[in-house]
Amino acid sequence: QDSDAIIEAKQEPAKPCHNLNAFDIISFSEGFDLSGLFEEKSQKKEVRLTARHTASTIISKLEDVARRLKLKVQKKESGLMKFEDSKEGRKGVLSFDAEIFEVT
Repeated sequence: QDSDAIIEAKQEPAKPCHNLNAFDIISFSEGFDLSGLFEEKSQKKEVRLTARHTASTIISKLEDVARRLKLKVQKKESGLMKFEDSKEGRKGVLSFDAEIFEVT
């Protein structure tokens, strides 16, 4: 455990185990996200990114950034990571989730 960041997890890296269906994969394409037709509007802002790196590489990079920013990190099952700042800012406590999916 690093003194700069609090990481609550097992030693082994989190493995994404979500199965993506065709609708999920299509929604990653800009302009083809039809989720607004089927889901209620949420106050939460969501950003989707794709990368050519492995899930473990992305998880490592997220942990490095969290360590530098002194964020608390919780790794959950199936590639979900929760980040939270220990201090309150102007608009409250910064917190965000990252969910990593691996497409084969």
